[in-house]
Amino acid sequence: MPFVAGSAGMLAVGSYRITAVSMDWDEGATISAAGRSVGQILGLAGHVDGVITPYYLLIHFWTGIFGTSDLALRAPSLIAMALGVGLVGELGRRLIGPATGLVAALICVAIPALSYYSAQARPYALAFALATLSTLALYRAVDRPSWGRWSGYAGCLLLTGVVHILAGTVLVAHLIIVGIRWYPRRDRALLRMLPVAGAAVVALGPLVVLGSRQQQIQLAWVTTPTWRDVAAVPERIMLSPQVAFLLGALALVAAAVRRRRTAAELAALALVPVGLMLLVSLAVPVWVPRYGTFALGPLAILAASAVTAPARPPVALRAAVVLGLLAVEALPAQIVTRQTHTSPDARGMAGVIEARAVPGDGLVYGDFAWSLRPTMEHYLGRHAWSPPARAPRDLLLTDDAARLDSLDARECVDTAACLRDTRRIWLVTPLHPGHPLDNGTPKMVALRARYTIAGTWTRDQGMISLLVRRG
Repeated sequence: MPFVAGSAGMLAVGSYRITAVSMDWDEGATISAAGRSVGQILGLAGHVDGVITPYYLLIHFWTGIFGTSDLALRAPSLIAMALGVGLVGELGRRLIGPATGLVAALICVAIPALSYYSAQARPYALAFALATLSTLALYRAVDRPSWGRWSGYAGCLLLTGVVHILAGTVLVAHLIIVGIRWYPRRDRALLRMLPVAGAAVVALGPLVVLGSRQQQIQLAWVTTPTWRDVAAVPERIMLSPQVAFLLGALALVAAAVRRRRTAAELAALALVPVGLMLLVSLAVPVWVPRYGTFALGPLAILAASAVTAPARPPVALRAAVVLGLLAVEALPAQIVTRQTHTSPDARGMAGVIEARAVPGDGLVYGDFAWSLRPTMEHYLGRHAWSPPARAPRDLLLTDDAARLDSLDARECVDTAACLRDTRRIWLVTPLHPGHPLDNGTPKMVALRARYTIAGTWTRDQGMISLLVRRG
């Protein structure tokens, strides 16, 4: 029941308005990579996003079957998150009991971050599901140690790291759990974990090396965490300070009312991977709050264990009150995540062009073209352009990103020459204060010298401007 209810609930909540928001910044990279051949995806891995290559390959084959609509691109995340929440319910059932598993799964359904990543074409939902599966496999092996079960655990751990390498930090929490279970009786069968986990780590070694080499490229924007960043970790992971406060309070209650070993193990699963990423970030900045999403499952179980602890009033009444309060507190964030991803609305900007374009129009991208170009092409290609109208030509494009084994295409160096005598140009840029042509890059200087702005439209964090040639 916890697995079925959790999966069904997450499927229902996650699928609600799943395509309401257009593909965002990072999803632009997924669109770009998924449309390439296998060889081109592997070529990209040698330069950037190497640690996400397995996910790109999955989406490449998935879209080959189901197409490249927004729903098709996001469906793997929705399915993975639904299964992951179901697995949280099963893990809670095995560790504490059916009521705890059910409440934990329903808590996960309410957490805004899990709904958000279930509707994003990125690997975080898969990491959540596989990290939870590896923890479940660990407990099965701990309860009845055998080489077969430990090998199954190692396979789950390997898949977790393959989908998202930093989700592999769950291994450190697993080592703590095995240590806690081993210490009272010194059961040697538990030590079988060490060679199989070591084999998984060795298998992940090439991915770790590749990621470390690309860290300066891929995570150059990430800064060393401060104490303020550490204090904000709960609300940034959950995307709601109210939800973070409620679940944190329940987790503290659980530490007092539940068995010390169970509470310690769940606390290790929830805190140790995140703490390790923060600690590593003091030397090599890698911490981004979404990377810690997979730790929300154990936290939900810990919170649920407080709700279902033997006490008065009845468990059903306590669970109804807590889940109702959680739903109310999560609602504002649940609404916001279905209205904007704080990214340019490429779908809306494509609609502006489609409604106003005339034959001969051109298209130019400003900053962040690596994401804007694939998302705009994604939506412009879906419009029914009736003759003689057609999608504006990308005036500055000389080599597409796939040929360059990059996420960024190569543009014409001599902007003025490539603009030729194009009378009207659609300029696509992120939303920023001031004049759209104020950017002092050579591209904008060339545009400002020859064109005047006839109109601008903003769509979320994106801006589209119609430039008309002077004279």
